[in-house]
Amino acid sequence: MSGFANAFWYRIGLGGLVMGAIVTSAVASDEAVFWNQVALETIKSTNTAPPMAARNLAIASIASYDAVNSIERIGKAYVFKDNYSGADARAAVAEANYRTLRTLFPTRATQLSQIYQQRLDLLGSGTSIEQGLEAGRRSAAAILNRRDNDGAYVNLGPYMGSNDPGKWRPTDNGLPGALPHWRDVATFSMNSNRQFDGGTAPILSSAKYAESLSEVKLLGSATSVLRTADQTETAYFWRAGGNSYTPPGQWNQVAQTIGQNRGNTLADNVRMFGALNTSLADAGIAAWEVKYSDEMWRPETAIRLADQDGNGGTAPDLTWNPLLPTPNHPSCVSGHSTFSGAAAASLAALYGDNQTFSFTDDTYGITRHFNSFSQAMDEAGMSRIYGGIHFSFDNEIGKSLGWQIGKHVVATTFQAVPEPITILGLGLATAGVISRRRRKR
Repeated sequence: MSGFANAFWYRIGLGGLVMGAIVTSAVASDEAVFWNQVALETIKSTNTAPPMAARNLAIASIASYDAVNSIERIGKAYVFKDNYSGADARAAVAEANYRTLRTLFPTRATQLSQIYQQRLDLLGSGTSIEQGLEAGRRSAAAILNRRDNDGAYVNLGPYMGSNDPGKWRPTDNGLPGALPHWRDVATFSMNSNRQFDGGTAPILSSAKYAESLSEVKLLGSATSVLRTADQTETAYFWRAGGNSYTPPGQWNQVAQTIGQNRGNTLADNVRMFGALNTSLADAGIAAWEVKYSDEMWRPETAIRLADQDGNGGTAPDLTWNPLLPTPNHPSCVSGHSTFSGAAAASLAALYGDNQTFSFTDDTYGITRHFNSFSQAMDEAGMSRIYGGIHFSFDNEIGKSLGWQIGKHVVATTFQAVPEPITILGLGLATAGVISRRRRKR
């Protein structure tokens, strides 16, 4: 977490979210960034799975975006289209986040209520505050109603995969496949879960498959002598395993930093979080569609059973173990790479790719520095090979898939309203064309 936040963010305690010291200057902090961090801490304290974390972040972010958009038009409304001109946008964001997060994380209702009340005390009272609260409340209700019965809570029963060569089956952890139903969750911006195609995994007998297996076998082993210290740090930095902000949450940390570095307004930030988290939510759905369609086995299984893949370029190693614990879902595509591609593309579409930033992971306290979103995306993808839990093609296909999703979301769902002078210029240009055509007649 960047240093500017440490004065007042909420911390995890044994009882869940515990209020830290909130200094007086907190009232001047951006309400969107504040509640985004509350959402990340809530995700961490409830051990929420990455696809669900992305969905819930998207719902909260859309509620905030629509609420502010009803007050000062910043783009196309997502679902809530009423007019609350003159209302307090800070109050709208606080209310929208509180209402959505309390609904999405019912076990944290008490802690969220305490946070909400303290924020209201800081915001004060008055007609504009009350109108802002109403806008936030109604915006939250609109997106929650839209996402009700979206398929997120379907239970398909345990998914145990297949013992066929190349197919996923439980690894050493013995766990069934996680969230096999997620591929069918309703999308946020995409037309379908297969709207975009990142590519196809190589066949088991191919040279590319053998090369990918050899790479992860050498670099991703728990006892690798070829993996550098920096590569090991990279694996842990991007791990984002259980009880963390999750991979989508890490990209929200990036966005918080970018918003601060750029001096974003509240309107800028709600659009940024809306575009980012909608991209991440659809990335999770698209990635899980590919995972449970292709059912690719994990490196842990593939390396130990390489004598079953029909490839003369591979050899089994029954004692091989990855650096990081293997997640319990199919390998291709990499969820983290798809999330990272979508996040990097959406942020690059908003601000340009070449942004310099740093952030610290919430598990190990490692800080890393980046000169572009695509650099962070590439490092996040490679971290899964260094960790021994993905093939290189899982990464490349995932990045391509996610990048297409992020570009699509910004271009179609979170386009900014043109500046007034731009609209005036377009009007004058059109009038000029019409005038010239009339003179030619």
